Amino acid sequence: MKTSSSQRVRWGAWLLLLILPGISAHARAHHGETWARDHFAAAERMREALNGRLPADRTRHDYQRVINAYRAVYFGAPTSSKADPSVVAVAETLVEMGRRFDEEKILNGAIAQYKFLRREYPGSKYRFDALFTIGEVYKDDRDDPDAARSTVEEFLHRYPNNRLAEDAQQAIAALDRQAESEKRTAKREGSDKKETARDAGGSDKPAPPAQQAQQPQPKKD
Repeated sequence: MKTSSSQRVRWGAWLLLLILPGISAHARAHHGETWARDHFAAAERMREALNGRLPADRTRHDYQRVINAYRAVYFGAPTSSKADPSVVAVAETLVEMGRRFDEEKILNGAIAQYKFLRREYPGSKYRFDALFTIGEVYKDDRDDPDAARSTVEEFLHRYPNNRLAEDAQQAIAALDRQAESEKRTAKREGSDKKETARDAGGSDKPAPPAQQAQQPQPKKD
């Protein structure tokens, strides 16, 4: 029992480190642009090797190695040209990992990573896709239509002329159709329940008493 508990604690600690984007990237030690490019290229090769395997053969450790490689770039060289692409790569890998293991905490970590990008690198060219992808994860992976709608609406409000604006509008339309379908289903189920209750209530009523059989009249002499 102690071993099992210890394993759960270690896994929980590892998962926490995995999904958290970390402290402000700019608070870390700085390396130069050449260092960042070299380490980013190494992380890209690791990710390419991971994607070359069948999804069923990819382990948690495999994903962790790739994530750590990219994080080393933006922690080590937060102002380099490879910093924000590394943040995005971590987020994308977390989404893939969350889907691979069907784990909500990892998907939440991916959302946190995209938010980290928008907070720490507000001028990044990836900030548009990051916000849109958060909405997609809420919609397609987290099954949270309310969060998905608010995120996509925020995207349209902030970036109405972005290349993804049409996709965002289609996402809103899909959410509307889903909401309408769920409303019709709930209404139909409610009607079925009422009808079942009426039928059950009718069957509980006592049957009308049977008419008493008339006694035969005695014959007159």
